[in-house]
Amino acid sequence: MIRTLEDRLTSELLAAAADRFDLDSSGLELLEGYENIIYADEQHILRISHDSLRQRQRVLGELRFIAHLAAGDASVAAALHSRQGELIEGVADGQGGHFLITCYRRAPGHPVTHEDAGPELFESMGRLMAELHTLGEGYRPENDGREAWYENEHVTTRRANIPAEEVAILERIEALYETLRGLPQDPATFGLIHADIHSDNLLWDGSRLTLIDFDDCMYAPFGMDLGTALYYANRFVADGHEAPAEHRRAVARKLLMGLLRGYRQVRPPDAVTSRHLKDFLIWRQMDLYLWVNQLRVSSGLDSWEQEILVTLRERIDQGVPTVELDDAAISEALAADL
Repeated sequence: MIRTLEDRLTSELLAAAADRFDLDSSGLELLEGYENIIYADEQHILRISHDSLRQRQRVLGELRFIAHLAAGDASVAAALHSRQGELIEGVADGQGGHFLITCYRRAPGHPVTHEDAGPELFESMGRLMAELHTLGEGYRPENDGREAWYENEHVTTRRANIPAEEVAILERIEALYETLRGLPQDPATFGLIHADIHSDNLLWDGSRLTLIDFDDCMYAPFGMDLGTALYYANRFVADGHEAPAEHRRAVARKLLMGLLRGYRQVRPPDAVTSRHLKDFLIWRQMDLYLWVNQLRVSSGLDSWEQEILVTLRERIDQGVPTVELDDAAISEALAADL
């Protein structure tokens, strides 16, 4: 995703980007990134995107949301101001475009793995989500550049991007889309959510959990955050998708129970979440399929992305969600006195 950006970012441009936030580029370490180029030193994260991929107003909306959450004491990595007092800086790339530069305070801890999996982590995830949703109730500033889930480009262009021969897949997607599109949008159930909660975006120091990377934040039912976290349950399994199905189901069930237990320590799941949690889990799979298809049409896929597309297509076509939580398990968890 960022391969074309890396070709344009010379050492001189990196130095200019770092200098905007009083950082020395020689002391920065390149971290793994997919949609952005990420550098870091011991105290800072420097994120570099490009205006060909991100609208400035959209990024600014993300940063203001993070500031709102941080002001409410949510455990997020705060965005920092530049020397000029700006949350976002632009550096000309010499080819008519601009790199968009943002900087964050580096949070303690490491991205979570299956070795961290357990009740303490899972409950912390649930509490953190509930805190975000509580702070997100009624938060909708004007002109923040953030879309509703159904306004994302890969969703609005789905009919044009899905190959014509994949009629059955489109029908499955359309059916769930219509169900979710008809859900209420009142402040108690619908607001600005993170929308990409998985292990890489959670930093854990053994006791404190910090949520990072709000790139994809969007207006959606709060339950979509829970559904997304469940979608990535296999990341908490040693050997991931290769582990025995029964073991994967057991870990997913523990994750579900832990998320709900932590969530309820802050607020009860709303009625929409309780009725549609499995729909949100399944939609995450479909949403990724739509996103990769848009990428295929707009810029092409590398071999890794092509493999993902094939896997997603097969699962949707077969009606098999990535995480095999049946209706009974979800209903039991939602009804349990956790």
